[in-house]
Parts: sequence; C-alpha cells; structure tokens
Amino acid sequence: MQMRVGGLAWIVAAAACGGVRGDHDIVFNDFEFKGDELPSAVQQALEQIVTSAVEQVVPEPGESTERAARAQTLLRARGRAAELVTYALLDGPRARPGSPAYLRMRATVSRVAIRDIHRAVLAEVRGAFRPTILVIISEEHRRQREEPVHVSWEIRPDSKAAAAIESTLTNNGMRVVNGNQLDDIRAKQDELARLRREDLTAIRALALRHKADIIVYGHAKANGPAEKRIDGTGDRIYFSWLADVTVSAVWSDTGETLFTIPLPDGRREAMHEERDAGSVRALEEAGRAVAEEFLERMLRPPRRERLHVQISGVADLETEDSLDRFIRSIEGVEATRLDRVADVVTGEITTPLESKSLGLRLQEWQDPSGVLKLVVNDHTLNTLTAQVRAR
Repeated sequence: MQMRVGGLAWIVAAAACGGVRGDHDIVFNDFEFKGDELPSAVQQALEQIVTSAVEQVVPEPGESTERAARAQTLLRARGRAAELVTYALLDGPRARPGSPAYLRMRATVSRVAIRDIHRAVLAEVRGAFRPTILVIISEEHRRQREEPVHVSWEIRPDSKAAAAIESTLTNNGMRVVNGNQLDDIRAKQDELARLRREDLTAIRALALRHKADIIVYGHAKANGPAEKRIDGTGDRIYFSWLADVTVSAVWSDTGETLFTIPLPDGRREAMHEERDAGSVRALEEAGRAVAEEFLERMLRPPRRERLHVQISGVADLETEDSLDRFIRSIEGVEATRLDRVADVVTGEITTPLESKSLGLRLQEWQDPSGVLKLVVNDHTLNTLTAQVRAR
C-alpha cells in the first residue's frame, strides 16, 4: 500500500498494516520506507509509523472539536515519534537506484501512549473542567500458606493501585493531590483507620483540606498466589495473582456521586516467576484499568441538557446583557433563553455541561464595571441558582 504526504512517498508492506499485540502495542512487522533525504530517513519513517498508529487508535471524528483534537493529537504524536516508537532496523538506511533514501524496520507503538495524548488534547480542545482529584484506596493483599492452610490480610497505606490510578490521570492532563501531602494523615492512625473503612465524611474533610474537587475512593484486593504452568515454558512454574479494584467518584463539596466503577472493569490477572511480585503487577494493571474507565466517563461527549437557571441581583440591563453574552460565549452552550423580572434572571440553557461545571464557568464572569461578581448558591442535576454580589 503506497501513500503520499506532499512530495514524500512512503510504503507500508502488507504484513505491517495494523498488527496489534494485546491492548498496549501496535506492531509493524515489516515497515518499508522510501524518502527523499537519507540523513532524516529514520525520523521521517518514525513519524509515518506514528501517523498510522494514531489513525488506528483515534476514531474517525464527528463534531468539529473531535476533528480538532484528532489533528492536534497527530501533531503532538509526530513530534514525540522518537519517544513513542520502539524499533529495530532490518535494512538501511541507505540509498538505492531510484530511491535517495530507503529502509526497512520492525516497530512497536504504545496504544496506551497514543490514547493518553488524545485524551489530554480532547480535554483541552473541549475546554473541559480539569479537576483536582484525591485518590484514596484501601488496599489488601491476601496471603495463603499451606500446611496448615492459613489466610491473612495485610493492609498497605502505600497503595499500588492508587499510584497507578494517579499516574494514569496525570498522564492524561488531570491534576491529582500529591502523595507527599498525605504524609500528615499517614502519621495519624485514627484518621487512616477511618479512611480504610471508607468513611466518606473523613475522606471529604481530607479532600477539602487539600482543595480537591473530586474524590476517587474505594478498595483493592490482591488474591493469590496460585501456581500455574504455561504451555511452551517447560517445567517453569508461574504464580498467578488476581487483583480487584472497585471505586466511586464523588464531588468533595457535596458528596454527590458522579459514578461508580465496579467489577469487572477493575479486575486484572498477572503472573510472575517470583511468588509475590505478581500481586504488585496485578494491582497496577487493575488500577490503570480503573483510571482508563474514569477518563472515558469524564471525557465522553455528554448529552445535551436543558438546565434551568436563576440568577438574582441583576439590577440593570447592562449587567443582564453582559451575563447573556458571557453565557453564550461558553464552549458547548447551544442556546439560551433568559428573562429578567425585577432583579432576577430566569431561563433555560441548552448545553452538554453538568450544572456544577456550568456554575464553575459562570463564576468566571467579569463585570464590565469591575465591582460585581457572580456566586453560585446551589445546583442539582438540572437546575442552578446564583447571585450577583458586590466584590
């Protein structure tokens, strides 16, 4: 299959098109490249490999924001081609008759890395609310010994699943409460005990203290080890661990549940030659899976909703017009219908934003006179009340 970008021709052999290894890698077994400049042949080949990978990972765009996000993902991925592609040269780079630059390589691209870039870009393009997230996971390791059979549970404050969740969220443009900020609570066993019991009141107090918008809290278990033999490995024995991670995501200020991620989304198995090493790997894989699902739910295109809005304290036509123009300028707002009676503006706003997210955007309103501000008083699923006050 031959493709051209400007004056540059590049060829992907039939055997190289879209091989996938698991959920993490896209493999190009025999990538053949022909270009115009020998010194930059490897870099150009890597950029073309990344282009093909992005086209496989990122779905065909629909709305304009998705098209912009796909284009920006492509630019960023090409700029990081040397980092994203692992490769081995099979032939070249060299010049040959009729081709100033020629090479063949075997290459692997991380599917997860491409997806991470796209999600971060998508959040930026949509102007999505980037919350600060506090992750609290009570993590247990199950250890079973035979002769006689004995099962014990060990609770670890340095959760491997939580670390994997935080890392994945950070890689996708989210902000997380730094682990170092939790040292103070780890020194207080009574508070840590409440967190282990998933006491939401204690967790919310902690989240507000560290200015976190969303709490991701839950439980992780690593069960094992179980001995397994794998075909083709001779007499080698592997130890299998099964990790289960279940979490809920809630707003820290109200305690309102955004969603719960149950099993099987957070269940993963890992095997290792060392008896206990598989538990860490399984917990990390399960944590990453939970974070992927969290991001999918946070960033998926939301439904258009009609939100009922009431804003008091709007004393004059100038303030009303300024608010109306600002609301219409918010990304995603499709229509507004506002009416003012006395000093109260009421109406409907059609938008994909939830009432809380819309409220946070409304509080960014700048009064032309510089003496007023807008404060959100309350919000439910489809309603929002606010007030214009003096600064």
